Amino acid sequence: MNQQIRELIGRLSEYWKQLEPHQRRNLMIAGIFFVITVALLSWFAFRPNYVAVYSNLEANAAGEIVAKLDEMKIPNQVQGTSVLVPEQYADRARVQLAMNNLPQTGYIDFGIFNQQSVIGMTENEFNVKYLNALQGSIANTIRSVQGIQDAQVHIVMQDQTLFLKPDRQDAKASVLLKVAPGVKLTHEQVLGIRQLVSGSVQGLKPENITIIDQNGVRLLEDGEQPNNQTGPGADKELQVRKQIRQDYEQKIRNALERMYGYGNVEVIVNPEVSFDKVQRTDEQYASPIQGSDQGIVRSEQRTSESTQNTAAPVTGPAGNATNNVNSQTKSATGSNSSTDKRTQTTNYEINKSIIQTAGQAFTVKKVSVSVLLNGTVNNQQKQDITNLVATAIGYKNDGTNNTDITVMGSTFQAPQNPFQPAWYQNPWAIGGIVAGLLLLGGGAYVIARRRRAASEEEDLQPVPVSQVPVLPEETSQQRMRKQLEKMVNQKPEEFTNLLRTWLAEE
Repeated sequence: MNQQIRELIGRLSEYWKQLEPHQRRNLMIAGIFFVITVALLSWFAFRPNYVAVYSNLEANAAGEIVAKLDEMKIPNQVQGTSVLVPEQYADRARVQLAMNNLPQTGYIDFGIFNQQSVIGMTENEFNVKYLNALQGSIANTIRSVQGIQDAQVHIVMQDQTLFLKPDRQDAKASVLLKVAPGVKLTHEQVLGIRQLVSGSVQGLKPENITIIDQNGVRLLEDGEQPNNQTGPGADKELQVRKQIRQDYEQKIRNALERMYGYGNVEVIVNPEVSFDKVQRTDEQYASPIQGSDQGIVRSEQRTSESTQNTAAPVTGPAGNATNNVNSQTKSATGSNSSTDKRTQTTNYEINKSIIQTAGQAFTVKKVSVSVLLNGTVNNQQKQDITNLVATAIGYKNDGTNNTDITVMGSTFQAPQNPFQPAWYQNPWAIGGIVAGLLLLGGGAYVIARRRRAASEEEDLQPVPVSQVPVLPEETSQQRMRKQLEKMVNQKPEEFTNLLRTWLAEE
């Protein structure tokens, strides 16, 4: 085995000596690059993949976890507020840390009563520990809400007395929230946190709870109004207005950018939205018989009445003369009269429809649009853009609402188009670069070939005999000596064996 290794080393040494200096240099550079490449690939392939076991830790909690991991001989790293371990140790680390009650948040909860006995405590001591445990338990619950990194709760309990006092103080609470960067709590979330705290403390009314963030800004004002708004309805109305504005702006911008290019159009839309809901009730009556204005007879009542009178003779008063000289006295024997009265009442059956109509949740009453173009715009272009915008927002293209649309042109710096690929992503540019490199390499190769051919021609030119040096003829001993020296340098073992053979023959 050793003999084979020596032969391989000898062959490599002989090959190395036969190389030219520039070939040796190139071979060394290639070997160095090969070793570096193998080393980098090995490092990327076999390096441990670190994962986070705990994040958003306080400095003292992170220190305790790192100390415990070092004690368990588990490699670890600290990045910001997170502790990382190799992926193969992650589950084991979490289990071991949980068994050792790590990480400790620093807040007291009701687990303190499992560690300490309440026997022997005074009433004041018990009340203090109970209040601390209640505050810590509520804070831990609030921390589980998505978007909240930390929370602190401070509670002032209601006075516990046997007698009613006119100036008795109600329970109060203050909540400090540390919101994650880029997170904005909604109105419903803030109300939910307040209701959580109110339901966890006996006698605590929701209006006696103050909630602020890490910047000292009140998240809930008096009267259930977040951030100086008028309630959850106002927040939804703002979202509706924002959505309508963004939809109109996006449609108009997309249409105009096809003509004027990306970033050369700026659109501002101001919608006037009404959130008044109108409910209307209509009663309609119709005949059940198609084509008729009368309904079906439901009931009919007829009444007939007949009256007959007999009149007595008419005479003047007995023994009295008339005072009117022009009057005449007539006598009659009387006459008979009769009266017939008939009534008829008919009730018809008709169809009755009650229609209740509820209006939409919101109505867009008016839309004002301002369009700014990069460059100068003539009157014809303004008119065309105005007509396009009018139809895009639902107006009639009759020029009646053109006063709500403003179009103007001005020069401004347009942003770079993010959808336009860079030059190195353009296949034509890559092809041109490759073609240029090929042409450059081909030209360099042709020039090198021409120079080499010219140098070879110079070497092959005939040399005059007078300039050829006369070399002394080598003797056989000199040739044998050179061969032996070469054998000593390249094959010392064979030279040794040859020398032994000569000595044995002598």
